[in-house]
Amino acid sequence: MVASAASFSPAPALGLPVAALNLPALLAAVGTLVGLLVLLRAVLAGEAHAGLPLLNGGAVGGYLLGSVLAGVPLVTAVGLAPYL
Repeated sequence: MVASAASFSPAPALGLPVAALNLPALLAAVGTLVGLLVLLRAVLAGEAHAGLPLLNGGAVGGYLLGSVLAGVPLVTAVGLAPYL
């Protein structure tokens, strides 16, 4: 999700000297880490929990939030602009 957002999102790049990164890609990575922390908290508390919903939900939520904050319309961010 992060690599795809960095490559295909119309959001402007952040201008980092190391990597071509934009806000949707950065927040997708942060959202994945937040999902991982929630998952680890549940697992360390002794609860069995499915991991993919938290990890993927964090990535998608971070991507959508980053797209909106970068000024990309939500319809464009989810790929529905050509069909409207």
